[in-house]
Amino acid sequence: YVIHNAGLTKTLNKENFFRINAGNTANLIEALAASGCKPEKFLLMSSLSSYGRGDEKTFRPISPDDPQLPDTAYGKSKLEAENYLRQQPYFPYVILRPTGVYGPGERDYFVEIKSVKSGFDFTAGHTPQRITFIYVKDLATVAFLALENDAIRNRHYFVADGDVYTDESFARMIQEILQKKHVLRARIPMGLVHIACLCSEWVGRLLKKSMTLNTDKYIILKQRNWICDVTPLQKELGFVPAYPLRRGLEESIEWYKKEIQSDSHILTIGQSDLCRTVVVHLQEFGAYTVCYDIPSIQVFIVNQLHRCSFALFRDRITVFKSFYQIVSVFALHFLNITDTCHRIAATPEFNGVDDQSICQIAYAIHRNDIECQKNKFIDKFIANALVPIQQFAMQTERTDT
Repeated sequence: YVIHNAGLTKTLNKENFFRINAGNTANLIEALAASGCKPEKFLLMSSLSSYGRGDEKTFRPISPDDPQLPDTAYGKSKLEAENYLRQQPYFPYVILRPTGVYGPGERDYFVEIKSVKSGFDFTAGHTPQRITFIYVKDLATVAFLALENDAIRNRHYFVADGDVYTDESFARMIQEILQKKHVLRARIPMGLVHIACLCSEWVGRLLKKSMTLNTDKYIILKQRNWICDVTPLQKELGFVPAYPLRRGLEESIEWYKKEIQSDSHILTIGQSDLCRTVVVHLQEFGAYTVCYDIPSIQVFIVNQLHRCSFALFRDRITVFKSFYQIVSVFALHFLNITDTCHRIAATPEFNGVDDQSICQIAYAIHRNDIECQKNKFIDKFIANALVPIQQFAMQTERTDT
């Protein structure tokens, strides 16, 4: 079996939706056929977005027999992938179209959880959205039910837990689980939401980073009816959700709490002891860090420079790409300390100095803190060796600024 779950949900360039979601699906299908590795069944993870807007007057559930008229670039790319799969002659297939998928590790719904925890609940539009969900574990169950049932071939299904909520009831459930007594609620006019999405997309272009809020997302936020008919899913596959929304949210929120409270913010993939020491020291700055070893170049991703519940400024990411380049205008107060550490460690005068002291010296250089540099390892001879390293650090700072 093949489960094709790879895809793109947000991007700076909307053409990437078609190149990755549709084009790569076609490439995978053709590669499987050409190599003779034809699966017994091919499962494509598509999306409810491939159908477009539902009936917003009667709120009739979207039916699998309705015409597919997607109104977002993402939805159109998913439909293009579906059409290619339906037309290929090589192997049987199943298409799953999940609604809102949530669970541990998911980030978009986590924004709302953080907002409610902060005491705010901002929803888009004056008319409440009718929304549906599927927990990630239930979605995995559906995938295996579809693959292992030999009678299910060349079929397509909407995937949801079968219940319908409003954006208000969803937020109140989060509030209850968090045991948050007071939450300020406000419905934001769609005009302002549109402006926010445009501004966020503009900021994303400046940063060369895809943003959660964008013009494609605006269309999704504007849609009021996300109800879908899951009767075929229940009858043909016998699917019964193990996770109603409340249970799924409780498990998800518990997972997020553990992530926030534990040291799992800091994941050191590299094996360098110096690398690990630098990562630990970055905690002093309140940064969440992921460190990669890429042949003799340490690349740092420093996430969440400022704690902010507004989606526009969420996921601020700093990428230290090389010795001389820092990407992200939000990173001016985070200089490339690791590169300075490596330069110090490579200097013969510092042979034998422990990694923690090297990190302290590097921080002192970048903070221009002369007193911190006066420790037991810094005598006049070693201080002279620091001069070219200091010049490098200051030059890097001027270049980044």
